[in-house]
Amino acid sequence: MSYNVATFDGGEYDRITNIRVDSMLDQFECSDPAKMRDLVKELNKEGVGLVVYSQGIPNNADTVKMESDLNHIIGELNARYSKDEAISPAYCTDKLQIIERAATTIQRVVGYKPH
Repeated sequence: MSYNVATFDGGEYDRITNIRVDSMLDQFECSDPAKMRDLVKELNKEGVGLVVYSQGIPNNADTVKMESDLNHIIGELNARYSKDEAISPAYCTDKLQIIERAATTIQRVVGYKPH
């Protein structure tokens, strides 16, 4: 029995790595809501871009599902920053750590795909 699985794609790996790095670095800016609004907006754009890119890779449905779930988490944070309400640095940091952990898992999955 053979399975049709997606092969390694360097573009997909680069995109998830960028999300992971940005979520790590952005944690240090959580005390500046104005700056975070811009950073999270960019992170959201990266998340959408990852999903759209990955949807074009054949046999990649399982990875796209994980990336879509990650993008949903990023979208929640972006929605909070899009409103004119106070967001605690603790909430910001916790949410970014969740994003970082999910991105780390997805990065490993993408990295272990057959070449």
